[in-house]
Amino acid sequence: MFSVILEEMKQLTIFMIVGQTILHFGVSKKFERYVKLILAFMVVSQMVFSVGSFFSSKSHVWKPLSKQEYYAKWEEYVTELEEKIEKQQTSLERKMYEESAESIEHIEENRSVIIENICIN
Repeated sequence: MFSVILEEMKQLTIFMIVGQTILHFGVSKKFERYVKLILAFMVVSQMVFSVGSFFSSKSHVWKPLSKQEYYAKWEEYVTELEEKIEKQQTSLERKMYEESAESIEHIEENRSVIIENICIN
């Protein structure tokens, strides 16, 4: 827990230093107060996000995935997609089968009428 807090503090400190550097070297006096306002909002939002992640049930601190974790998550995602596609395909096949069965029943029921119409014409 302490390492997570320390990491958040490091990130916030680096962001503040970069922000002040940009403010000092990159912005003209004309736009200085606007950039200060934007930087202040960004710093406050980062602080709120960090504090909120500590009190929530899930930690929102981003942690890079290892190669094996990435491949495992990718396989899980692909498997879920394949299952969804299979369900949709199965339901589509079932629907097509039902529709074709209904068409065949309709033709069987009206076979004599159809044959009479063909013979008359």
